[in-house]
Amino acid sequence: MIKIAKKRNMENVSFKVMDATKIDYPNASFDVIIAANMLHIVPDSSKVLLECHRVLKPRGILIVPTFIYDYEPNDFKMRILRLLGFKIYNKWSSREFKRVILNHGYMLLETEPIAAKIAGNLFLAAKNV
Repeated sequence: MIKIAKKRNMENVSFKVMDATKIDYPNASFDVIIAANMLHIVPDSSKVLLECHRVLKPRGILIVPTFIYDYEPNDFKMRILRLLGFKIYNKWSSREFKRVILNHGYMLLETEPIAAKIAGNLFLAAKNV
């Protein structure tokens, strides 16, 4: 993903790979964090959300699209992902996912379902409060 993003030659953007449960930046470092399609595949999503909260500035924006399970996912494609070693730790409905975000100190700004071929997806933007 980083290799693809670097090809866009964006100014004032840097990339770094690190453990999302131990973000190597001081408190209130960022205006925006995008954690796209990853919260469902981390064993401790709560710790990730707390770390994001820590490094976001007050009123900073968290954007977290992720898999949701408001309906049954494409079973065939999910089996293929499992065979490839893709492990899903969190299976939230959109309602549950919104509650998780609220319970970690954020205020919802926008949510919108996203059509997806494997499982449902929910775009969610929240403000650090």
